[in-house]
Amino acid sequence: MGEKKQSKLILYSAVAATLAAGALTSRAQSILSPGDFIIAIDNNRNLPGTFNTAGTETPSMVLDQNSATKYLNFGREMTGIIVQPQFGSSVVQSFTLTTANDGSERDPAAYRLYGTNSPVTSADNSDGKSEAWTLIQSGSITLPQTRQTLSTPIDITNSASYSAYKLLFPQLKKINVSNVPANPNSMQVADIQFYNGPAAGGSALLAVGDTIRGIDETDSAYPPTERPLEAIDGLKDSSSKYLNFGREGTGLIITPSKGATIAKSLRLTTANDVPSRDPSKYEIYGTNDTITSFENSAGDYENWTLIASGDIVLPDGRNVTGDFIPFGSNNTAYTSYKIIFPENKGPDTGTGSANSIQFSEVELFDAVPEPSTMVVALVGGLISLTTRRRRNA
Repeated sequence: MGEKKQSKLILYSAVAATLAAGALTSRAQSILSPGDFIIAIDNNRNLPGTFNTAGTETPSMVLDQNSATKYLNFGREMTGIIVQPQFGSSVVQSFTLTTANDGSERDPAAYRLYGTNSPVTSADNSDGKSEAWTLIQSGSITLPQTRQTLSTPIDITNSASYSAYKLLFPQLKKINVSNVPANPNSMQVADIQFYNGPAAGGSALLAVGDTIRGIDETDSAYPPTERPLEAIDGLKDSSSKYLNFGREGTGLIITPSKGATIAKSLRLTTANDVPSRDPSKYEIYGTNDTITSFENSAGDYENWTLIASGDIVLPDGRNVTGDFIPFGSNNTAYTSYKIIFPENKGPDTGTGSANSIQFSEVELFDAVPEPSTMVVALVGGLISLTTRRRRNA
């Protein structure tokens, strides 16, 4: 075969491959877009036991009103306390926090305050869900960067009386004392005080000797630059990824701005480091409920329908897009999706490299990609043409 004919054959083959590859996605429209509502979730607890009950940084330290002591919980986000004031039932209308001695990135940045009149049976280091809890109020917390400092009072709009309270911290500051993004390894607070009047007025409700427990609802936690939004930002290089230290069972809830859609396939792009963190299984759910689950929660506040589940076979290459994962049998339109990754490649023991779930990008499509009739015909024609040229060579 002459060099000219060989070059043409290579060109025909390259064109055919390019057209065929393009056809795979041309019939599949992307459901997700940068800017869609997205939150991190974790539907299980892989790491129970988040503080040392025999140590000196236990939950009881927040009751001593001594800024030199503190409560520290390695569960990071979604940790907190359950406390039963010894004075009995009370109406909380404000509370204060005192920052601990180090690492301002560990400071709470948001709160959720609950009340109950049920007997408290949740144990230390549990998820604190054994009781019937009523959400009193939630919001952000702006704690001072200075260490061992009392916060301004946080007012609570509440007129109900409760015998026990649960205070959760769903977000941490993630900014160190130099105002630089930092990755906290724990949540910490020196003191907590509740009051039965606004602006820290009235009577203080917490005291040394109150029954108190440390709790951790989920393991969900992500670095300040590896957030859920990085999973749908359209960037597939090493500059962008989503990572969750909750490991197996973590995932995302996404509400596409396109509205109700019918998802039929899924695709992931690997992140920049260690394949052991790559997802190896998936579950995808849909709902038409309004999303009321919050960041780093278990993601179970809505009614979810399982669409599909199975294995994910991702390449070991870094920042490489994997194959389409089809679930074409789904014909129901949903306004929101929940994607959970029950397993990573692992192993989870040894060096600890599989300490998370990570990927650069997740994509959902409204079709199962397949070559179009026109491209199949074109590819066939090119093959026929190259065959004839080969015979005449």
